[in-house]
Amino acid sequence: MSDPYTADEAAAITSATLLAADVRAAESALAAAIATGTSDAAEIASLQAQLAAANAEITALENPTPPAPTTVNTLASITYQSTFPAKHDIDPDVPTSWSWENDSELERPTPPSGFDAFTMWGIVYQAQGSTLPAGTWINLRWLEGWLWNGTAWTKTQALDKPITSSDCGHYTNTTFVQGPTPTFRTEADGTTSVLMVSGYNLHLWPGPRGVVPSGTAGVYTTYQAKITSDSPASAVGVITAAAGGDWWPSTSASSGNQEIGTARFVEVYQASWRALSFCSVPTVLAASCPTLR
Repeated sequence: MSDPYTADEAAAITSATLLAADVRAAESALAAAIATGTSDAAEIASLQAQLAAANAEITALENPTPPAPTTVNTLASITYQSTFPAKHDIDPDVPTSWSWENDSELERPTPPSGFDAFTMWGIVYQAQGSTLPAGTWINLRWLEGWLWNGTAWTKTQALDKPITSSDCGHYTNTTFVQGPTPTFRTEADGTTSVLMVSGYNLHLWPGPRGVVPSGTAGVYTTYQAKITSDSPASAVGVITAAAGGDWWPSTSASSGNQEIGTARFVEVYQASWRALSFCSVPTVLAASCPTLR
């Protein structure tokens, strides 16, 4: 039978076992000293201190302090991706005639008259001129959409559950026609990965649209992605992604959406999360930044 413990867990168990033996020895020595009266007060105090120290170390091993959470997204990263216009780090595989083929763009930072809804979106492409390796999976999490009312940010959209076909779709790179139903898998941490398909991008949105209150003055959208560790190494440098958003006439409208903007496309890493973000009012972030994670 294989060892059920990792090397770190086994080392901790060994340390705890040795500490337990030290505690028992200290307890016996202290009991003997008290019973026989052969030790003076200083020696007894020393034994008591050893016993307390051993007990404290065992308690620390049994109740380890969890590591501090790592924040993937940063203000600097959001600002970099939300510079308009700015050359993409890696161009997506789209027609050269498309307005955002080479550069980020900010089309409508505030909602047009009569538009009462919005959606954040993300989009993952193979790089222009590249070949997508078969078996490339994209791991995704934390799709969010925030609105700025001139004073504070409010999270209006969020997708913290596993992603399904109601939250994303494959679309042709050149005509943006919907393609095959995505293939999903659930990772050990509960997040969802989607199998990339050559010739198709992966378009993401977090379910229901958000309602746009009167006075909305800006949008911030974000999600996180990585190439899974079991994907081909040749996928590195091939996957590029960006965040953005659309205004909608209503939460139920089937057409009529207008683009808010598209952030700078940047590389998606392998086995390491990257935050993809878009902000229509990046100068506001320095003074009042939404919760980052």
